[in-house]
Amino acid sequence: MIKIERLDTTIPTDSDGYTVTPEESFYHALTTAKGSVIGFPEYGTDFKKRKHRTLTISSLIDYKRDLRDACSFDPRLGFQSVELDTSRLNEGAVQFNVKLTVGTISGRLVA
Repeated sequence: MIKIERLDTTIPTDSDGYTVTPEESFYHALTTAKGSVIGFPEYGTDFKKRKHRTLTISSLIDYKRDLRDACSFDPRLGFQSVELDTSRLNEGAVQFNVKLTVGTISGRLVA
C-alpha cells in the first residue's frame, strides 16, 4: 500500500485538511445526484429527483431521508436528527433543522 505522508497545496485548508466548510460539504452531498460521481456511486442523495414534487406530509419523509443521507459522507457531520416545522406547509414552505454533533444546519424547502 502506498500512503501519502504530506501534501502541499495552494488551496487554503482547515486544521483537519478540509478545503470546504461543513455547510458546503452538506449542500454538495445533498444536491449531487446519487450515482453521478465516477468511482463513488453511493455518494449523493435522491434530492434532485424529488425537486418537482409538492410538499406534502408523505413527501417530507423522503426529504428528511435526503437531509440525513447528506451528512453521511463527511465525518465532521455527525448526524443526530432532523426537525421539520410544517406550520407553513399550506403556503408551500417547510423550515428544517438538521441537528449535528457540531451544531445545526437550518434551511427552508420551498415549493
